[in-house]
Amino acid sequence: MNIDELKQEEPNQIPQAPQKRSKTLTVLCILSFIGSGFSALGALIYALLFDKFLDFYSSNDSDLYRMMYDSLAILSPGYFLTELIFTIASLIGVIFMWKLRKIGFHTYTIANILILSLPLFFGVGGFNFASLIFITGPFIALYAFQLKSMQ
Repeated sequence: MNIDELKQEEPNQIPQAPQKRSKTLTVLCILSFIGSGFSALGALIYALLFDKFLDFYSSNDSDLYRMMYDSLAILSPGYFLTELIFTIASLIGVIFMWKLRKIGFHTYTIANILILSLPLFFGVGGFNFASLIFITGPFIALYAFQLKSMQ
C-alpha cells in the first residue's frame, strides 16, 4: 500500500475555516496604510525635491520659514530616502498582517523602531520617544494583542 492509498483511507477531516481578520486588526491596518502611505509620499517628495524646499524656505524672512530651513538644512536627501525604505518595509509588514501573517508584526515593529531611530543614525537628534509613546508604541501594542489571530 502506498502513501496515496493511506491518505484516502483516513477518515474525512473537517476542513478548517479560514481565519477571519478581526475588526480591530482591520481598523489598525487601514490606519497604518493611511499613515505609512502619507509618510512614504512625504519622504519621497522631500528626497526628490530637497534642494527646492531649502531654496523655498530660505527665500522668506519670516521666523517660521527660517525655523523650517534650519530644521531641514541639517538633514539630507539620504535621510528621506532611508525613511522611505523603512516606511515601505512598514507597509509590507501591514500587508502581511492584513493577510494574517505574524511575520508582518515583526517587520512592522522593526521598521518603525528604525524610523524612530533615524535621527540617531544621521547624527541630527535623538530617538523619538514622543512618537514611540503616543503613536508607534500604542500601534505596536495593539497589533501585539492581535497576534493570536495570525499564523
